[in-house]
Parts: sequence; structure tokens; C-alpha cells
Amino acid sequence: MTLLILLSLVMIALAPDFSLLMTARALLGLAIGGFWSLATATVIRLVPAEHVPKVLGSIYMGNAIATAFAHRSGPTWENCSAGGSCSAASRRW
Repeated sequence: MTLLILLSLVMIALAPDFSLLMTARALLGLAIGGFWSLATATVIRLVPAEHVPKVLGSIYMGNAIATAFAHRSGPTWENCSAGGSCSAASRRW
């Protein structure tokens, strides 16, 4: 699974056109879906049954919060493809 994520991220970084970018993103989605399935199964096996809902809720809430705020901390595809700077200096805080 890690190799699949790595492959998709390299494809995303080197995508010369939009169709390859979307193909690589779909591949990344499959890999991430597998990761979350395994993470959930691992929590269910390692955490006592009475704490599973709280732990899973914490994990998924953390992911949702990170997803909501991560976009504002980096360059966007629109900026990069429109000729804008994609360097670390162009990040919006």
C-alpha cells in the first residue's frame, strides 16, 4: 500500500496534463481507502470495545479538521497551472 501511495504521488507531481493527474488522484484514493480500512480494523482490534467509538471518532474528526484547514496552507493546482509560483514562499497562511 505504501508503494501504491508513493507511485501515485510521484505521478501527481510529474503529471504533464489533467487526465494523468486525475488518474493518479484516483489511484491515490484507492490507496488511501485501503489505509483507512486497515486503520479502522487495527483500532477495533487494539482498543477495548467500550472505547472504540470515541477513538474512531477522534481519528476521523482529526482527519476532517486537517482536511478542512490544509488547503489554506499550501499552493493550489490553479495557482501552479496558471503560471503562478508553487514555491514554499507562495503559501497562503
